[in-house]
Amino acid sequence: MTRILVVDDEAGIRHIIQLALSPYDVTVLEAETGVEGLSLALSQYPDVIILDFRLPDLSGDLVAERYRASGGVAPIILLSASAEVDLLVKHPAITAALSKPFRLAHLCETLETLMNRPLTRSESKESPSDRD
Repeated sequence: MTRILVVDDEAGIRHIIQLALSPYDVTVLEAETGVEGLSLALSQYPDVIILDFRLPDLSGDLVAERYRASGGVAPIILLSASAEVDLLVKHPAITAALSKPFRLAHLCETLETLMNRPLTRSESKESPSDRD
C-alpha cells in the first residue's frame, strides 16, 4: 500500500487531502509541524511527502533538506501560497511544487507522475463519484 505523508499546520488542508485520497489504496500519515513531519518521514518511510512551505517551526525547504541529509529518498511535493513557488521547485531537495490554492486533481496527477504509476482505487472504498 502506498504511504503518503502530509505535513501542513492547517488541519483543513490535511483533511481535504485525506478526503481526496480516501478512494485510493493509500495510507495517509499526517503531521502538523516540520519537526513532527521529519520524524514521521524518517520512521515511517512514506512513498511521497506533501510538505507545506510555511510551517510554525521549520520552513518546508529546511525540512526537505534535513530529510535528504538523513538519507530520505521519497519525492517531496512542496505546497506554497508564496509567489516564490517557481524558485522553490528548483531547490535540490524538492521534487515538485504546487501553489496554494491547488486543484485536488492536479495534486493527484502530480502524485501519479512522481510514483510512476496511477493511484489505484481501493476495492473497499467508494469514491464520491460512485454515489448517487
